[in-house]
Amino acid sequence: MVKGLYLLPGGTLELDKSIILYRTDMGKKVRIPVVVSLVETSEGFVLFDTGLNPKGLLDPSGTWGEKASLVVECTAADDVRNRLKELGIKPEDVSYVVNSHLHYDHTGGNQYFPKAKFIVQKAEYRFALLPDDFAAGAYMRDHFDHPYDYCFIEGDHELLPGITLLFSPGHTPGSQAMLVRLPESGNVCLTGDVVYCLENIERNLPAGNCWDPGQAMMSMKRLTQLAKRENAALFITHQPGIWERLKTAPYCYR
Repeated sequence: MVKGLYLLPGGTLELDKSIILYRTDMGKKVRIPVVVSLVETSEGFVLFDTGLNPKGLLDPSGTWGEKASLVVECTAADDVRNRLKELGIKPEDVSYVVNSHLHYDHTGGNQYFPKAKFIVQKAEYRFALLPDDFAAGAYMRDHFDHPYDYCFIEGDHELLPGITLLFSPGHTPGSQAMLVRLPESGNVCLTGDVVYCLENIERNLPAGNCWDPGQAMMSMKRLTQLAKRENAALFITHQPGIWERLKTAPYCYR
């Protein structure tokens, strides 16, 4: 049973606007948040993504390579372990880590949860090991290629009562979103990078860095229709200015 949802700040990236909104405002810089989502359940804690690798605080180029210049804000507080500590939670308390996909800003803390079961789409893991050249830059093998306790899934998957993973390819071949049924707040859909910002939906445009823009559009439309059908709020965690719309931990969505 789901008990609550926390949104944990994980730093800030600065990208060209055309990266989050296809061929729009090229040359204009926009800052987007990195967010780790934590779901408390009666069967332990579930993390949806793990944020940036805190080793980049000491060695940015060695950790993030060419992506280091995009990380404009990341402090020790943004280390997923420290965000959990603020809530009185230890890494060993986390039962599951769900990676929406395996890009560097979603897998940087994977290394700190050796006792967790990792839930990843099989298509995503296969692609991450040998990505197409144009999509390779965001995959950092040392973030995910370890003997974790992986559970590879194919398609939609009920993880626990109240938590359903939704296969939503396009941004990457194995992207997935997560539908969380909260007892008081109602249903929430964590979109991952299937939706970067509200403008994607409002202007009917995918992100500019999609592996397959056509699939990305189909997945985005699927999530928006599902949200209407399930009366679910879309939590778009790369949304610029997110903390003006959503509440950060220690607030808990119940």
